Amino acid sequence: MGEGQTVRAFILVGFYILGAWLAVYIGRISVPFEQHKAFFLLTEQAQHPSSKMLINRWFFVAPITVISCSFTLFISLVILTTVDVIETTESQLTKDKQRQDNLQSRAIEVTEANLELMSNDEAMRHAFAFFKGNLPNRNGYRYTAYPKSEYKTKRILSFLVEKRSYSRAKFVLGLLNYNQNGIVLIQEAANEGDIYAKIHIATEFGCRGDAKKATDLLNLLAKTTSQKSAQNEIYSILTVSFKRICA
Repeated sequence: MGEGQTVRAFILVGFYILGAWLAVYIGRISVPFEQHKAFFLLTEQAQHPSSKMLINRWFFVAPITVISCSFTLFISLVILTTVDVIETTESQLTKDKQRQDNLQSRAIEVTEANLELMSNDEAMRHAFAFFKGNLPNRNGYRYTAYPKSEYKTKRILSFLVEKRSYSRAKFVLGLLNYNQNGIVLIQEAANEGDIYAKIHIATEFGCRGDAKKATDLLNLLAKTTSQKSAQNEIYSILTVSFKRICA
């Protein structure tokens, strides 16, 4: 039996004990002991006429008693269940608020002054975290829950583009704003040597129907780049058809 169920059981037993005591107490008040004894002797010697009344017959009293007890039990259970639900809900809301507060406390301020103190890689790490809702460690192997905010992601990337002209930030911001002339930023990043921007542009040829040119460019990039992660990205694209990549 759980803690909440134990409390409900004690309360329910308490209600019944209190009810029984009140019944005896009220009965003694309304019928003095002498009169009670006299009534007992009277009914023992000769059956009182009231015993023949329908309201005092067992087949009438018993169902009413059962129904009354059942109704009282039902009301008690409803009250106890309602109290338990309210307490559980309040507890869950408190836990959710604490969890949200803890989550928000991990987020960085995206003010220009604060971003100035960060390296490009560190700022990109937090931009990724705001976008995905998970903060990778510096090795990229473990993740910690992080508050999501597309606005803050773009704020960090815009800072890196405008204040530092960081090509990787241009590429990522171009992808996020692809339908708003983001291709211009991607082309700038490729011209500045960002390998992932180059991979994206090469893949675009395949998406437009020129699979041979796209394959030739990707193979060339795979031979000229020293970044293992970029090579893996290229090989994964070449393994899958361009139709599936561009879908």
